Amino acid sequence: MSMETHSSSETSGNAVEVVEEKIDIEDPEEARDFIRERVEKEGVWPIVTVPIEYAEAARQGIKPHTTWIFDAVIAGTLGRDPYNPGQSERLVFRVKVPLGDIMPRFTGPDKHFHGIVLFRKPIPPTMLEEVGYDA
Repeated sequence: MSMETHSSSETSGNAVEVVEEKIDIEDPEEARDFIRERVEKEGVWPIVTVPIEYAEAARQGIKPHTTWIFDAVIAGTLGRDPYNPGQSERLVFRVKVPLGDIMPRFTGPDKHFHGIVLFRKPIPPTMLEEVGYDA
C-alpha cells in the first residue's frame, strides 16, 4: 500500500474542505481495511456529490444508475476531494450507510484503489447528511 498524506481533512459543518491525500492501494483487503478504518475508527464517511439541478430529488434519496462501467451504481469518494467535474456547483452529502454497503473501486491505469467507493443499493434520505455546496 502506498499512501502519501499532506493534509487529512474531510467535510465538516457546512463547508467542503480540501483533502490532499494520495491513496494508492493495490490489495482489495487493504482497501477494505482503509474504508473500515476511516468509517469505524475515524468517523469519516464517504462523500457523494450531485449537480445542483438535481438537489431536490437527491434530498429524497439517491438511486444507483447505469454508468460507463455498465453497472448500476452510485460513486463517491473517501479520503480524497469530492467529485466535481468541470468545477460546477454541486450539492455534497455524507453517506452514512452500513459499512458492508461501501465497496472500493479499483480505477486508473494501475487498477488500484484511489479513494473511489461504490454503492450498489439506493441510499435513502435518512442515510444522507447534507454538507453544503462545492463549486
